[in-house]
Amino acid sequence: MSSPEINPKTTQMNRRTFLKRTLATIGGMLVFAIPTYAYTGERHWIEITNHTIASPRIPKSFNGVRMIHISDLHYGHYLDETHLAKIVEQINALQPDVICFTGDFIDQQLSLQDAEKVRSVLTRLSARLGKYAILGNHDYWGDERLVTETLKESGFQVLVNATTTVQIQNEFIRISGLDDLLEGSPDMNQIKSAFKEDQFHIMLMHEPDFADYISQYSVDLQLSGHSHGGQIRIPFIGAPLTPEYSRKYKSGLYQNINRSKLTLYTNRGLGTTILPLRFSCRPEIAVLQLQQQL
Repeated sequence: MSSPEINPKTTQMNRRTFLKRTLATIGGMLVFAIPTYAYTGERHWIEITNHTIASPRIPKSFNGVRMIHISDLHYGHYLDETHLAKIVEQINALQPDVICFTGDFIDQQLSLQDAEKVRSVLTRLSARLGKYAILGNHDYWGDERLVTETLKESGFQVLVNATTTVQIQNEFIRISGLDDLLEGSPDMNQIKSAFKEDQFHIMLMHEPDFADYISQYSVDLQLSGHSHGGQIRIPFIGAPLTPEYSRKYKSGLYQNINRSKLTLYTNRGLGTTILPLRFSCRPEIAVLQLQQQL
């Protein structure tokens, strides 16, 4: 019996068909797997980042002070009190001295019932030198009065065009907060008298790109959010979309803004908005350790 003849063209076609089907299967799996991961995985996978903020203007008694910077919870958009309680537990485990929250506590609306739930969770946040907060644009889209009241009753000092003093022994630093740029009325005139050349000053401002304006004042550190780091980042491309006033300073640490002494930290936030997805852009709790630079 003679062996069957093998047609090279048929073999080549079978290989091509196999390759196409394999690639189509892999592509289909990725189309399903990536959104699933972005929704059920990365959105809950909080990254704790650590940074040192060094300055000769940091008093000796503040050397080693640990500041926790959080932002953009967007409570109500796939983030409830159970999720919030886990975040509070993670923050407390870091034993912060100071907690700074830079706006967008809610996404669209905060009911009286939710406010009560949130209050009972946030009061468990502990920081020996205080908890400080500002409002973001989403807080104004809901009920900014209820948001402000809830934060205050949870132990936060809400700074709206205002300054406060943080003191250890007989030394101190200042923390200021500006109103939201998009929906509020930020007014530097109300706080600029607090800027002193010999005092370390921290500014809380929701929109990071406002740092270009802040850099002309005697401010050492600006803490911001708003960008979510893009929320979805495409490998080798980055974040294709960030909100207005967060397109220049999207994420992370920026030093010597406009050749000034100003350092900016843009936090990626903890929640999501529009789409409940994060990809290549984990939610963040930032630990900023103060260090006196001799």
